[in-house]
Amino acid sequence: MPTPTQSDNIVPKSSNGAGWYVAVGLVVIYVLSIGPVAGWAERSGLPYDGNLGRALEAFYSPLGWLIDNTAAEHVFDWYIELWI
Repeated sequence: MPTPTQSDNIVPKSSNGAGWYVAVGLVVIYVLSIGPVAGWAERSGLPYDGNLGRALEAFYSPLGWLIDNTAAEHVFDWYIELWI
């Protein structure tokens, strides 16, 4: 019968959760970035039918869906108005 070696007893360390903090942080930055970007687009006169306007619309389309289909509309409207 083979004897156990040291490598047989290695148990993987559990993650310290840093990945979750990064993921949550990126989502928060994404959501909060809509205000400054909307303000910049408004002040710069960005044409919404241009390439950059379409790219921003596509990038923020998940938030657009959230605003259109949940009770978050008033909160987002208020937040975006702070930046415009």
